[in-house]
Amino acid sequence: MRAGAYYLDKEGLSSRINTAELDRNARTITFCNTGHWAATDWFVLSEVAGFDNVAMYDGSMAAWTISDSRPVQLARRGLERLQEALD
Repeated sequence: MRAGAYYLDKEGLSSRINTAELDRNARTITFCNTGHWAATDWFVLSEVAGFDNVAMYDGSMAAWTISDSRPVQLARRGLERLQEALD
């Protein structure tokens, strides 16, 4: 990964979202361990990428996955593909 902070334009964000192969028609819920990245992800998916069915879970991933009955959607190739896009 790159050191330091950088910003992506709308085209760069869209490219990375497309690489993750998320289903635009599925209910998408952003999350993280503390809430700040979940809020950023919600904003990018909802307001920049135009996903219509996005919500933010204000709890943590650890709290969500306590129950095996709660769904989790990952990129089709999993997190490795998203990591490749960020590198």
